[in-house]
Amino acid sequence: MKPTAGIDVLLECLKYVALRYDRQIDSTTSLANLPVPAEGITPALFPRVAARAGFQASIFSKDFTRIEQQQQPVILLLRDNQVAIRFIRKGCSDAEYHQPCDDGSFRQISEAEVRAGFIGHGFTLTCVTRDSVTHSSADMELTEHRKKWFWLTLWRFRAYYLQILPASLLVNLFALTMPFFVMIVYDKVVPNNAVETLWVLALGACLVFLFDLTIRIVRGSLLEQAGREMDQELAGLLFEQLMALSYSALPSSTGTLANQVKSYDMLREFFISATMLALVDLPFSILMIGVIFMIAGPIGWLLVLAMLTGVILNALLQWPLHRSVKQSSASNLERQCLTAECISHLESIKASNSEGYFQRRMELLLTSASNSGVQSHWYALFGNSATTTLINLTSIAVIVTGVYHVNAGLLSMGGLIATVMLTSRCLAPMAMISGLMTRLQQTLQSLHSLNEVMAMGREVDHRKGYLLNNYFTPQYQFNEVELAYPGTSAPAISSTTLTFPANECIVLLGKIGCGKSSLVKLMAGIVSPTKGTLLVDGIDISQYHPSALRSRIGYVTQEPALFLGTLRDNITLGDTSITDETLMQTLTNVGLLDFVNAHSNGLNAEVGEQGRLLSGGQRRAVSLARCLVQNYALILLDEPTANLDPNTESTLLKALLEKRRKDNTSMVITTHRPAVVEIADRAIIMEKGKIIADGDPSIVLGTSGKPGKKKLRAKTTKTTAATA
Repeated sequence: MKPTAGIDVLLECLKYVALRYDRQIDSTTSLANLPVPAEGITPALFPRVAARAGFQASIFSKDFTRIEQQQQPVILLLRDNQVAIRFIRKGCSDAEYHQPCDDGSFRQISEAEVRAGFIGHGFTLTCVTRDSVTHSSADMELTEHRKKWFWLTLWRFRAYYLQILPASLLVNLFALTMPFFVMIVYDKVVPNNAVETLWVLALGACLVFLFDLTIRIVRGSLLEQAGREMDQELAGLLFEQLMALSYSALPSSTGTLANQVKSYDMLREFFISATMLALVDLPFSILMIGVIFMIAGPIGWLLVLAMLTGVILNALLQWPLHRSVKQSSASNLERQCLTAECISHLESIKASNSEGYFQRRMELLLTSASNSGVQSHWYALFGNSATTTLINLTSIAVIVTGVYHVNAGLLSMGGLIATVMLTSRCLAPMAMISGLMTRLQQTLQSLHSLNEVMAMGREVDHRKGYLLNNYFTPQYQFNEVELAYPGTSAPAISSTTLTFPANECIVLLGKIGCGKSSLVKLMAGIVSPTKGTLLVDGIDISQYHPSALRSRIGYVTQEPALFLGTLRDNITLGDTSITDETLMQTLTNVGLLDFVNAHSNGLNAEVGEQGRLLSGGQRRAVSLARCLVQNYALILLDEPTANLDPNTESTLLKALLEKRRKDNTSMVITTHRPAVVEIADRAIIMEKGKIIADGDPSIVLGTSGKPGKKKLRAKTTKTTAATA
């Protein structure tokens, strides 16, 4: 078969199938926020992409003859990373096969070719309404599904836990070996001096325990495999939710959100540890009680009474324990947030000589957390100690009652010993679970915190039909737009009517807090208008998928955002289409080439967490290079030259002018710097969220000369300072 180079074969197949159902799929929106590698969609990712398009993709592993029974479209995986689509012709039962070509078209191939290349795996595609897609990570677009994210995922992995149940049944049946072995030895072997029988019984018991060892290892492996796969699924869902959060849904404290997410570790450890085995073994205590009834008769009621007492005791302790764990978790969350803030801003704390203030805050939080922790530990200690005492009293009661039964001839000596051994085995899971009460409540509290994160609003609703238009002209029209942030008394943008034509360089001026940054965030689609309409190329901005919008619009934030990694990583952000030639030219334009040449690792130089190994000017240059290296139609820059020296500022402005000259890129820049105004075609002055002046910079700022041609006079500087 002819290889298909340069195209995403699974995506092309999905598009081809969708056309048969009168559906259109846009590559940008379908793959938005998904971890798609450079070579295209992987089989593991395909069901998530298909669900966004309204298809249920079910993976299968079967021979070719069983595929012939399928009526819906089937995507077959072939050798050499090839695929084929199987359709049933309308009006007959004959199948036809289609395969993508290099140019994106499809050709029909024979069944013999498909059979020769089939590797035994594929997907069946079922067209469904997007509201009825069964649980997958794509379902997390639905708020009602996100609230049940954990339990829905656990249900998907139920097969693993169902496989553990037979193994647990065998383990608990094998646990009867020793009590029965002891009973038979005391009652039959010792009185009759049956040594040969003793060795036969001993050999049989040893074989049982060897088989028990095997079953335990298999059971543990199943639990580990289930935990590992479920952990990957849950952690992926959680991070996907973080990446999909809308700006308005973000809490005021990012540290709080980070620590809520961190609580996932507690949830993971609980469900992949031996705790799960204890929970699974608990129902089999009923089996042990049944055997005790069989051996010792009414003595079994002592075990029933003990179990009921233990359950009631632990149930009564759950409410106060839950309350104290909740208080302790809240205090620990505040403490962790303060710790993260202090580490992040340690330089400012030292500079302001305020270490004592933050130390005092931390110690108050430590006291609160300690008090709550003491309460929860006390409740757990009481429950554990009370359960242990109950088990000991039950054992004594069983022995005393058993002695009376032995004297009355109702129970043999071996039967009494076996009953005592079964009593310990029967009550062991209850003792273990009692000792895990605090951990159980902490896990439930962690799940509650994670549920809050999963219930936060997303900026994209994949059930919504976004426009399939990725090549719009970035011209904006504000019609009575108002923007108010949650928890604020006054709107950041008030009743603004404004137009931003394409192919212009516009500067936004005004005092701190006048709404410049908010206006840019509206244009970038980071936030949505509270009132009014914002049109892009004549269409409401909400009709564009955010990924489609940002594929044409670059946005450089006021604070440079750099990540732990290399210089190359921070500029390309995984975009493998950026060539080294383009990268080096961009670095030259922003003035970073000397830094790259001087560093022994060049483009692979580490920048440190948040870019701490770079200077402030270098961080801004990297942030700007990340934007300039892309072919955006519009670039939004929020204070790109703030706190820079004149030489660095001049270098970055030259890079912007070069981008304008080369690509005719539109730009909107917020600034307080006169030098930035010089490159603008238009200036807008804002005050208290409103536009108070708009026009040619030389007119708006009361200067003469053509903008961008002459330097602004001293009067311009004064005017700008007055408005800034």
